[in-house]
Formats: sequence, structure tokens, C-alpha cells
Amino acid sequence: MFYGYDLLKDASSNFSPQTPDEEKIFEVFSVLLEFIHLRSWAGACHASSTVVFVLLREIGIEVSLCTGWTKCDKAVFGHSWVEYQDKPIDAAVSLANVLSFPPVILGYAVAPVSAPNVSYVYGYKHSAPELESPMDRYAYLSLGEYMDAFPMHESGLWGVACDLGKKLGLDLEADSLRGKYYQEQWVLKS
Repeated sequence: MFYGYDLLKDASSNFSPQTPDEEKIFEVFSVLLEFIHLRSWAGACHASSTVVFVLLREIGIEVSLCTGWTKCDKAVFGHSWVEYQDKPIDAAVSLANVLSFPPVILGYAVAPVSAPNVSYVYGYKHSAPELESPMDRYAYLSLGEYMDAFPMHESGLWGVACDLGKKLGLDLEADSLRGKYYQEQWVLKS
């Protein structure tokens, strides 16, 4: 099933944040979900997770940037996502390279009621442990190295974070973000 933005927008209204932090997370998640779907940003889990990580940290939410194998039903793939208190936040899974799954906010799959139920395992232990996750290399890159190399914005992904920050009422500067988060790293989950 394809999870188009209009379907997801309607479904996301069914998610009700329980705390002020969850409300902030939902706001950032919604802005990113709209961004990736309106721009057809397919297969951009690393880019979108880094942007969400920076935006959430900027509004005072302590999150981890994660990478590793992810299993959605029977599909297993290398992936990146953000976690808040060990609960995944993952808009990019809704617009993956080949398959599309409902996005996940705080461990909750945001999908229309009519959608089939999908089971998720983040940090999945692959049945062939000798296979190296294609995401392993990200665990050794700094966030800054990755975000600087993004070719679709003159300020790299820092610029994307600034642009989305404006939609959230934030006044962010790429150089300031780079200074704060350049040395951050992915957490390799398995």
C-alpha cells in the first residue's frame, strides 16, 4: 500500500500527544512528513533523520540518532531513524526506496484505519550476522560530515534544518547548528 501524504495527514490527526515534549515532537514530525512527501524525498532516511535530530535538539528534546537494520513485516533493510526514550520517530519509512510503510511516531504507526497492521522492529538482528549493514558506515561518520555533503542545498542539510525550522517558528543559522552538532554520531542499533 502507498501511504500518500494526504492519507498520512488525516491519519496523523488520530495521534494524540500526552506530554508537552510529545506535542513538540509531533509538530516537528508533521513538518518533516509534509516536506518529504511534497518533495518526493524517497529513500532519504539518513537525511530526514539528521534534520529531525537537529530540530528536536534545538527545541530542547533529548533524542538519539540511530542506524541499523529495520524490519517492517517481512521486509528487512538498512535504515536511520531518531529515538526519544527508546521510542522510534521515523517519517522516512513512509517514502522508502522500494516499499512504503506507515510512518512511526514514538513507536506508534500513523496509518489510516483501513491500512493493514504493520509490525516494526528497529535495530533488528539480521538472521545472517555475517552481513554488514549498509548503515554501519554511518555509525563512524560525524553528523557534520554527512550534513555538509548534502548536495541539494547550498548549506547542506543544515540549510534544510533552517528552512524547516522557520515553519516551526525557529530562527536557526546553518553555521551555528554546524558548530553545535558537527561531532554528534549515529548510534548503531542491532
